[in-house]
Order: sequence, then structure tokens, then C-alpha cells
Amino acid sequence: MNIAMLERRLLQAEQAIGRIDRPPPAWPTPGDLAVAAGLDPDAWQRDFLTARPHRGLLNCSRQSGKSTTSAALADEAARISNDLFTSVLPMLAVSDGDFIGLSTPFGRRGWWADAYLSGGDTWQRWEIPATACPRISAAFLTEAERTVGSWWFQQEFLCQFLDSQTQVFTGTEIDMMFAEEVSTWNL
Repeated sequence: MNIAMLERRLLQAEQAIGRIDRPPPAWPTPGDLAVAAGLDPDAWQRDFLTARPHRGLLNCSRQSGKSTTSAALADEAARISNDLFTSVLPMLAVSDGDFIGLSTPFGRRGWWADAYLSGGDTWQRWEIPATACPRISAAFLTEAERTVGSWWFQQEFLCQFLDSQTQVFTGTEIDMMFAEEVSTWNL
């Protein structure tokens, strides 16, 4: 990540003071910086990091291009879109990096609810409702429920995944539409 920032600053400087075809020999290239940082860039990465195109595009899989990411932390993970989650996850492929999501539920939708409720053994889970935290008083919780209402309180303070307040059918009713059992009628 630092290498990309250094490269961006160099390009901004070039635009501000005029195009520099070749940096002075004393300036390290991003490829030199990668090696100095203990990274061993692939041949294509070295070529890319030492190139100085006027305009350039890098079309590569995230696994290839961002292989040094070793961990990702998602705060308020239930609010992160599925698109962002699926864009970040491949960045961890080469390093087999860690992904940590921290959140309270925000309905029964999205990657966070799917991972928490039905993600199998892939995810290690912890659930700590406010009632299990000795630093939060019962009086505060009573007032919070009165203030925000039961639906928000159950999610934000009790870690409950609830159906949306505006949906026509509950999740249970939707699941029942796909039930394999057929009841027979005795006529």
C-alpha cells in the first residue's frame, strides 16, 4: 500500500513540475522500494513498478496485484455492501490473510448476516449482547430500549438478526414457501 502512495505522489509531482522522463539515479523506483521492504515482486510486478507510462492501466486479479495484504478489518460490517466484501476478500488470497468483521446486525440481509447465520465452520463467532457487559447498567438498557424502540434495541444491544420492519413477508414465511414437505388432505 505504501508503494502505491509513493508512486501516486511522484506522478502528482511530475504533473506539477512537468514531465520527468527518467528520475535522477538517486531516486529509488517503487520496485526498489518493494525489494527494500522485503517483498519479492513477481516479474510482471517489477515491470509495472518500474514503468513510467504517460497513461497506464493495470488489469489483474486482486490476488495477483495486491498480494501483500495480510489482514482486513471491517468495522460496522453489517453496513458494508456485498460488492465491497467480495472485492476485498480476494486481496487475502496469496497471503491466506485474516478477515475480521465487527458489527451488530442490520437485518437478515447481506454478507454479514449470511456469514454469521449460515457461514458454517469458515467463521469463528463471538456474541456479546449488552446484557453480558458488566459496564452497561440495566437502567441504561431500559432507557435505550424506550428511546430507540424494540426493533433497533434488539439488534444494536441484544445482537439479534431481525426481519426488516418494512418487508411484506417475514423470513419464516418466505422459507416456508420453499419447504419440501407437502401436506396431504383427506377428502
